[in-house]
Amino acid sequence: MVKAQIRYTLDDFKAFSRLIYYGKGRKALDIIVAVMVSLAVIVLAIGLIFTDMKLSDVSFYYVIMLIAAVMFIYLRVFTMVVVPKSNLKKVQNVYGENSVLFTFEEKYFNVSCENGLSREDVSVEYSRLHSVTETDKHFFFSIAKNNAYVVPKSSFVEGDADRLREIIAGNTGVKFIQKNC
Repeated sequence: MVKAQIRYTLDDFKAFSRLIYYGKGRKALDIIVAVMVSLAVIVLAIGLIFTDMKLSDVSFYYVIMLIAAVMFIYLRVFTMVVVPKSNLKKVQNVYGENSVLFTFEEKYFNVSCENGLSREDVSVEYSRLHSVTETDKHFFFSIAKNNAYVVPKSSFVEGDADRLREIIAGNTGVKFIQKNC
């Protein structure tokens, strides 16, 4: 058995956003930049073909590049600031300011929290998970493609990361991924 006592922070959800949007195998940023550049080229081509714009009209290129830069900065801020803050707020709405206890057994894990007014208790069988991802500082137990329980490795109060890896490996139906992000 492995236990983790967690009081979530914004950094935990920033790590999850980094995994989803910028981790290895996730080319979201590359795709977004490629789409923006493609749109800029299409707009430029349309401008050259259907108007009397000339390539010497430099200000048009500056506007296109400025729009692309603003979109890039907006998407970066959105994925690394707005989304993690929203996720932290959702967790705090469910669990309050109290810590969350994860108990990892051989076939399932349990998530529990008492927030003064009520007690939350959820059990999840490993076989029902989309995947389990391990990074340098966290485990992410994905219940859907972009929805996961976040477990910082620093939160273990009984057992450790090696024992948790053994439990996960014992459940052959779980897609286990290790990443450096």
